[in-house]
Amino acid sequence: MPVITNLDNAALLSAEADWEPVFNHHLNDVLALPQVANGTVSESQANKWLEVCAKHMNAIEVRKAIHAAKGLSDRDVRALWAYEHNEYQSKFHASEVYALKQLKAVDVPDPTDRDTLLAEQLLSNLIIEKYELERVSLAKGVTETSRKPNLYQSSPLVAENKAGRAIQLDVKVNFNQDVTQSDLIKHHVKILSLLESQVKVASTFQYNIQINPDELRFITKLASSGSQGYEVAMQALRNLDEHDLDMQIRNEKVLCTREMFKDINSLSVKHWNSMMQGESLNYQPEEVKRLNGQQESVFQPLAKKYAAAQRLYKSAEANFEASRSELIEAVSHFGQPQKLDSVFDLVKIGKREELDSDRVLRFLDRQNIPRENYSRTSYDIDGLVKAARARGIDTSGYQTVGAPIKEKMLTTLELLGGDSKEFMNQSNHIHFTGQSRGEVHERISNLEESTSRAIEEATTSIAKELTNQPQLDIDGSIDLDNSMEQN
Repeated sequence: MPVITNLDNAALLSAEADWEPVFNHHLNDVLALPQVANGTVSESQANKWLEVCAKHMNAIEVRKAIHAAKGLSDRDVRALWAYEHNEYQSKFHASEVYALKQLKAVDVPDPTDRDTLLAEQLLSNLIIEKYELERVSLAKGVTETSRKPNLYQSSPLVAENKAGRAIQLDVKVNFNQDVTQSDLIKHHVKILSLLESQVKVASTFQYNIQINPDELRFITKLASSGSQGYEVAMQALRNLDEHDLDMQIRNEKVLCTREMFKDINSLSVKHWNSMMQGESLNYQPEEVKRLNGQQESVFQPLAKKYAAAQRLYKSAEANFEASRSELIEAVSHFGQPQKLDSVFDLVKIGKREELDSDRVLRFLDRQNIPRENYSRTSYDIDGLVKAARARGIDTSGYQTVGAPIKEKMLTTLELLGGDSKEFMNQSNHIHFTGQSRGEVHERISNLEESTSRAIEEATTSIAKELTNQPQLDIDGSIDLDNSMEQN
C-alpha cells in the first residue's frame, strides 16, 4: 500500500535529488486545482504540498498526484462508502481521503505498488491480445462539471470486441474469483468517470488471473529493465499462458445497478463539497479494551514468541530462496548438466530434461499446424448459454449448482431487505499488525532487520557445524574456477 504521510512528517521520507525542475514545471497546475482556486487551500500550503511531492516522488508520480487531487478515484469512493456504511476499512480511511484532497498529506507509492501497477499493465496487454480486442484510445483527462465531482480513473481500459461493442476491463491478480463489494464499487466508479468523459461502454468485465507469484515477480522485474525487457517479459507471459496449466484467466461480467450509481453519485457529491468547503473528518477508531494484568501475563509471552516466529518465518523464506538461487548459479558453472555427487550428501546435484516449448512451438508454426490442435482451448460459457437461449434451447437441464458464493449471498440477502449482522458469529482471531505507518511500522522494520540478521547468523553457524559423510576436510583456499574447469 502507498504510504500516506502528513506533510509535517514527510521529512522522514527519502528525497529525490533533482526535484526543483519538477516543482517549477507543475506549480501552475497545482495553483489551478479547484481547492486552491476557491481558497480552501492557501497558495503557500499548495506550494508546500507540491514541494513534498517533488522531493519524494518521480516525475510521473507527481503528475498522477496532481491529477488525483482533482477528484475522487474508486479507492477514494470505497473508503468514503465504508465510512458512510460503518464498515471496517483498515488500509485507507475516509479522513485520509479528506487530507489528500485538501493537500494536507501525500500518497507516496512504494516499490511494491509500482511493481503491482506494471504487472497489471502487462496482464491487461495479454488479455487484449488473447481475446483479440481492440484498445480504445481515450482523451486525456475528464470533463469537469459543476454538478458532480470529477470521478476520475487515471488509466481506464476500454476495448472493442469483435462485434464492435465497447467494454470496460479490469484486472485482478491472485484473488478469489468472485466479484466483491469493493470490485462492484470500483466498476461503477469507472463507468461514471467514463461517462464524464462522454465515453459509453456496453458492459464491464473483471478478469481474474491466477499466476505463480514468483514467476510474475520475475516477469515484472524483467519488464522494468527497459523497452526491450518489456517485450521479452510480454513473450514470457504469453508462453506461460499457453503452457503453464496453473495459470488461469477467467472473466466475469459485472452487473451494474442504477441504485449503486445513484448512491455513489450522491455520496461523492456530498463529500467532495465538504472537502471543497474545508471541512474535515475525524478518524475515530473502534474502541478497544485493554487486557487486564492477569490477561497480559498470559498473552504477552506467547504474543512475543508469535511475532518473532512470524518475522523469522518470513526472513527464513527469503534466505532460503536466496541460498537456492546462489547454489543453482554456482552449479551452472560446473560444465554440462549431469548428476554429480558431493561428499556433503545432504544436498544433491541432479539432472533433468525439460522440453524447450518455444523451439517446438516455432517448429510447429513453420509446419502450419493450427494451434488449436495442441493448445488448451476454452469456451465462453455465458456466451454459449445466451446464444442457445436466443435459439430457443432450454439450458436449465445443463445447469449445475455449486458451492454458495459469500459475496453473492450477501447481495441477495440485501435485496431481500435482510441485515447481515443478524447472521454473524463472533470469535477472536490472531493476526500480525497490518499498520503501514507510524511508530508501530518503524518497530516492525527494526524487527525485520534483527530477524534477517538472526537468520543469516543461524544459517552460517549451522552450516559450519554440518559434517560431511564420510568426514572430509576442505581446504578453504581451493580455487573454485579451476575445480569447475576440471569437471
